[in-house]
Amino acid sequence: MASQSVWGDVALKYKIDPETEATSRKFIEYGSPHIHKGTLEQGRQAFLQLGLISALAPGSFKGSVKDYIVPSEHVSDGIPVSVFTPTSAPPDPVIYLYLHGGGLAAGCRKTYEHVVQYIAETSGAIVLSVDYRLLPNEEDRFAPFNDSVTVAKWVLENKELLGGTIKSKVGIGGDSAGGQLASCVTNEMQGFDFQILVYPVSGVDCSVGSMQEFRDIPAFCGKDMEWLFDFSIPFIPDAETNPRVNPLARTRSNLELSPPTLVITAELDPLRDWGIMFAEKLKKAGVRCEHVPFKGVPHGFMFEMKSYLTCSSAGYKVTTDFMKSYQAEKTSPL
Repeated sequence: MASQSVWGDVALKYKIDPETEATSRKFIEYGSPHIHKGTLEQGRQAFLQLGLISALAPGSFKGSVKDYIVPSEHVSDGIPVSVFTPTSAPPDPVIYLYLHGGGLAAGCRKTYEHVVQYIAETSGAIVLSVDYRLLPNEEDRFAPFNDSVTVAKWVLENKELLGGTIKSKVGIGGDSAGGQLASCVTNEMQGFDFQILVYPVSGVDCSVGSMQEFRDIPAFCGKDMEWLFDFSIPFIPDAETNPRVNPLARTRSNLELSPPTLVITAELDPLRDWGIMFAEKLKKAGVRCEHVPFKGVPHGFMFEMKSYLTCSSAGYKVTTDFMKSYQAEKTSPL
């Protein structure tokens, strides 16, 4: 019954998915602290361990992995990227630049290896994972944004080097802060055929309804998001009005240049309303945008693939079906 749920009063309003209930009970049982209760380094380690728990078995990826260093005017040593090419890739494969989540302050290629491997295998696309610089960064307050744009330009210029062809469509996307970064890229440049934003950080206003409604829940909560913002937003004075940082600050004329977009939101996510608002703003600007909400699940359900086996599989099916519609032989993207 709802009253017996570890989600308390939230379960009186929403139907909690069984996988969400089970995962939340483990969260409480094992005493897993919310990241806002620890240090930044502890949060980063916890995030990494969560990724390793969901990692695929070593050697299970059916394909090849190649590492590159992308030259950058912002980083003397360049930006590391990994390229996952599945054996299922068609003659003119889609190339997909994936930007990981972590609130701009945590996460790395290793943390998200299981995600990009799964996307590559199930979609047949060549998927790139980027080790962009994290915040806080005193030398470059826009480090993640600058790195994402740099790699994005490099990808568009090197489709054949990466294993694609001239005909290959190129997409960009990411989850959470990765969706925020993808929006930054499409704000500053054109050339991408599509973008996929998974429960994205599409705003910075913490007073929105979902941020307050899910401020303290047995999953990623509003307090966690505010804590992550402490390592990024205060260092960017114009964050609320700067479209590089805040997708909802983009103007209609700029939004019209966005590529066709898929937005996935989670019902029990403090970031939910930002994603919904951004999807609606894209639609009003005339952008072809598909919004797919998932009920009864929290933020990160597609990242924690082993805990949310059924729910994450459903989320990735929506994602990969969208990507497959952009194979070169297709004539209509939707």
